[in-house]
Amino acid sequence: MIVVPKTADELRDAILRAAASGERVEGWDLAAVSGIVEYTPEDLTVTVRAGTALGELRAVLAGHGQWLPLDPPGGDGLTIERLVALAASGPRRAGCGTVRDWLLGVRAVLGDGRVAMSGGRVVKNVAGFDVMKLFVGGHGSLGIVFEATFKVAPLPEAERFVRRACRDWVELAGNADAVSAWRVVPTVFDAFRAAPREGVEMVLGFAGGVEEVAANVARAVNAGWTEGGNAGHDARLRGGLPERLSVLPSNLARELGRLEPAAFVARMANGIAYLPAGSVNAPGKSAATRMLEERLKSRFDPSGILPAVPA
Repeated sequence: MIVVPKTADELRDAILRAAASGERVEGWDLAAVSGIVEYTPEDLTVTVRAGTALGELRAVLAGHGQWLPLDPPGGDGLTIERLVALAASGPRRAGCGTVRDWLLGVRAVLGDGRVAMSGGRVVKNVAGFDVMKLFVGGHGSLGIVFEATFKVAPLPEAERFVRRACRDWVELAGNADAVSAWRVVPTVFDAFRAAPREGVEMVLGFAGGVEEVAANVARAVNAGWTEGGNAGHDARLRGGLPERLSVLPSNLARELGRLEPAAFVARMANGIAYLPAGSVNAPGKSAATRMLEERLKSRFDPSGILPAVPA
């Protein structure tokens, strides 16, 4: 069944009916469960319903000179529920972090209709287990998030980019090692290739105060980088790169050189690359990991009506 609730209560009731009948929930549309629940700019926190589009949240925050520093694939059209369920992140992950870094609390309907609340609506929230992190990247396998609270940040005064072309994989590794040795971590630290016969390009982004950004750009230019570029490569390329490689950041350039992918997007600071189908022969999960996932699934979704835990 496909669940299309108008309220959180309707979502819970639909899950209760599915659990009672054993009917699988194949998908859901939370577009009607949207809007800002609570926003306290002076506390740098916002609580939002899960069907809210990221663009709508961005507009509200920008009106107060703030932002949620996440730039996932799907951009403004991605809903908060999908943002959390997919653990979606973009090029600014290097300097801004991921959903887990900004999420303070969630409310979710579990597979048996229970409403679970984890975390809170304040930044200094340390009580209990950090259960909310189980929903991040869970693809709705343990429960469907219908409300989330985030900490937010002031908008940077400036953001500028530099770029650099690499002749080969050795040069990519050398440039990555040099940037990693800088005292300042760029907001964006990516490498990408758009097509087999195209070269590899690196892009750095710096965000913050005007003078701080200018100084970082000047340093990069003095080190051989060219001012210009943007973070648009992620939106252009990620849709055609379904596989994910994860290694130590210090090994990423060398691993890309071994694989020689026809196209890729790489988060050089995080050791993550997105590659064409068939690029990675990833090992399966360990028996201990599968056992833990099965125990969690049985507790959160005892009837097994929600999607399977991601592979």
